[in-house]
Amino acid sequence: WNVPTLNRVVVTVSAGDSVIGEGAKVRLLDAQGNVLYRAVSDNRGVAYLFVPTGSRAASVEAEFCGEVVRADCEGVSEVRLSFNLRYEPTARKLDLMLMVDTTGSMSDELEYLKAELKDVVERAQSESGVASVRTSVNFYRDEGDEYVVRYFGFRDSIDEAVAKLSEQHAAGGGDMPEAVHTALDNAVNQHAWDEDSIKLMFLVLDAPPHYNDEVVKSINESLARAAEMGIRIIPVVASGSDLTCEVLFRSMAVLTGGTYAFLTDDSGIGYPHSEPQVGEYDVEKLNDLMVRVISEYCA
Repeated sequence: WNVPTLNRVVVTVSAGDSVIGEGAKVRLLDAQGNVLYRAVSDNRGVAYLFVPTGSRAASVEAEFCGEVVRADCEGVSEVRLSFNLRYEPTARKLDLMLMVDTTGSMSDELEYLKAELKDVVERAQSESGVASVRTSVNFYRDEGDEYVVRYFGFRDSIDEAVAKLSEQHAAGGGDMPEAVHTALDNAVNQHAWDEDSIKLMFLVLDAPPHYNDEVVKSINESLARAAEMGIRIIPVVASGSDLTCEVLFRSMAVLTGGTYAFLTDDSGIGYPHSEPQVGEYDVEKLNDLMVRVISEYCA
């Protein structure tokens, strides 16, 4: 998939003794000043930059409130950048998106989300302390199905988002790969993400993309753009997936500063789930996991 996850530079941005937790724009540069990778710092002041294959990083720079700071990074994997300004956190707001595979094998997961999404959003807002939450629910299948992507814009009312979710059903598919690249392009490029928001996208799916040069190019472009915008991709991998899925979807999380989640057989519901290759892990209810992950990015 040509995802450049091996050569990572971790950048921490601060102002004096305080980390900047509101989204500094961070860039990785080569010796000629060309931008190799762009990202946005998270609520811990951390941004992850990746060196594309065949390139060589020379420096990093960060921009915040009109000020730019830069440091050399050749031969190092961690850099700290400090701004000479007074930093005071402002009220946080959250853009929360679900992009859900709604082919036939995803019926159990879709019905679960219908029942739980409102509780997840309300609990996450209460526990994280964000001032506001906008929610967008979106659905995809594959070429030749009833639709490829069915999407709805961000809504201030969780009830409106749940109503759109409740109208959906799982059908179609039939072969293993689905239109994941089209769903990613839609999620990243065809929605009005708030520039100043915390941006989280839960990608709920159980199948890989189709594999060809055009799809690989599209996926990498969407991932690079998501990182540049500060959209954290959080794959939630369901039954039927395999090691190829795990490698690709874990890479999506890594490249965008997201995190990787997966369903297990513990619930006794649905088709069997592949044993993940992540080492030791804790099992928790999906509702609680989503609330916890959202709160961690918003704290």
